[in-house]
Amino acid sequence: MQTGKIIEALKELPEDELKKVIEEAGRILAGKRASAEPKPIYNALQQLLLDGPVMTDEQYQAFLESRNHFDNSAQANWPDDHLPGSLLSPEDEKNVRRIWKSPGGC
Repeated sequence: MQTGKIIEALKELPEDELKKVIEEAGRILAGKRASAEPKPIYNALQQLLLDGPVMTDEQYQAFLESRNHFDNSAQANWPDDHLPGSLLSPEDEKNVRRIWKSPGGC
């Protein structure tokens, strides 16, 4: 059916029928727009992360316990003046702290 004929037919409709046609046309248009919207394209890293394994609650709790155990045992072996997790020796840390505190330091 040609657009001109449709418009002429719409002009002859009573107001309540015309409102129904407009509402239905809006739903049809919204459906067409939704189907025409491009689907998100993921790059390889995003897709890998989305498809990757997921920890269960039990696995996550076991991970946290292991991490805490490791952190606590590692910190227990550091000298008091040594920063936990530092790769520097205590002597090198003292030198770094001295440089940072000096007027020309960082």
